[in-house]
Amino acid sequence: MTPTIHILGAGSIGGLFAARLCHHFPVTFVTRQQEEHRKFRFTDSSGQNTPITISCEPHHSNTPLEHLLVTTKSYDTLNALQSLVHRLTPKTHIYLFQNGLGSYFQILEYFQNLEHFQNLEHFQKLNGATPSLYAASTTEGANRPSPGQVIHAGDGQTWIGSLNEAAKSAGCESIITMFRQAGFHTEASPDIWEILWRKLTVNCGINPYTAICQCPNGDILQQPLFQNTIDSLCHELESILRVAGYPEDREAIKARILSVAEATKSNISSMLQDIRNSKPTEISAINGFATDYAHRHGIKADTNEYLTQQVLTLSGQKNT
Repeated sequence: MTPTIHILGAGSIGGLFAARLCHHFPVTFVTRQQEEHRKFRFTDSSGQNTPITISCEPHHSNTPLEHLLVTTKSYDTLNALQSLVHRLTPKTHIYLFQNGLGSYFQILEYFQNLEHFQNLEHFQKLNGATPSLYAASTTEGANRPSPGQVIHAGDGQTWIGSLNEAAKSAGCESIITMFRQAGFHTEASPDIWEILWRKLTVNCGINPYTAICQCPNGDILQQPLFQNTIDSLCHELESILRVAGYPEDREAIKARILSVAEATKSNISSMLQDIRNSKPTEISAINGFATDYAHRHGIKADTNEYLTQQVLTLSGQKNT
């Protein structure tokens, strides 16, 4: 029997994966409200429009989850997963698509505490085994200009890697096969943390500048704020990566940021979209995380801290 792929988070990335996967596998959105299905128009990378209908299940459903893609905003992820604990089994595979690194550590800490699951019969029967946790990092481009539309802005690469021992034992071949069948270029990563740290540096070097300067990715390269602070930012990121165990020269970090900004020059970052839509941003999981990590290891992070505070002020958020 073909397993159902559940998706928690029906935004741009969740919508993109739902639109492509639903032609090959059963796909269901996990939603807060009771609704039978969700409809939207999907525009693929060639410009072709297709109407998409995805079935929905509320959080409180008792249907066990087998493959769960988590594409929520980083500040929502832990609470959203907590609402699904009763649907998780040791056979559940959870794939976390997250910006920044903060939520990954939160979720790992949560699942390492087996007291959360001690009253669940299926965990007791299997000696407290926990779900398999994976990180999924993708460079697929997607926009959601309105609730009824998802646009595939550009093809990319997706990497899957294990975050806990259960995932290492289970492997990730099945989801990679499904993603490839749906047309996503997908590979297994033997060390997904390296990819996540590298991605963090790019997010730190692009997203806050787009939000503060109110411009597409490529335009930050001409902004005085970017030009005056990018070197100090990369110096901080170099020190952070060294402590994290993934050393990289500051010039290489800067080159990657410049390259991605140029390659995605027309893109409107999710952080800028959030500012424009008066929604909370993920700055605390990106530059905020980098700042906190640096301070815990005795590293100065004045530029990361400045960018974090500027975005928090713009969005009216408090640092979490």
